[in-house]
Amino acid sequence: MTRFLYFPFSLLLISLPIRAAETSLDLNQSVAVALAHNPELRIARQRIEAATGVAIQARLWNNPELELSAEEVPVDGGGLSRSENYVGISQTVPFPGKKRLAARAAQFGTRASESDYRTSEIELHRDVTAAFHRVLAAERRREL
Repeated sequence: MTRFLYFPFSLLLISLPIRAAETSLDLNQSVAVALAHNPELRIARQRIEAATGVAIQARLWNNPELELSAEEVPVDGGGLSRSENYVGISQTVPFPGKKRLAARAAQFGTRASESDYRTSEIELHRDVTAAFHRVLAAERRREL
């Protein structure tokens, strides 16, 4: 029984070097894979999107509010048809210049998020390049 278990594992071990040779990466491919699949860069992209949303909201006024009220509602029945009903709309008006300043501040937040993304991208490129050259040097030392 154990002999049958070793056979699939031996096939797997024999096929590993062949597959490794087929999937060798050069430096540019390694960097591209790292940039495409790095979770920290994904988080940084999402932070840019969030900051962009904040910048859009900073320019806009608050939503208007609809107010409904009823006074002197009879207790014996009749409902709202015999009461005094009021409908109103209110809108908060920002102090002059406040929205413009809030939008500028939010734009700086977006720029800061974009700068953080570029910094993370450069650091990842540096780290992948250094790791690639370390592996390449180790392979050459092994060949000697």
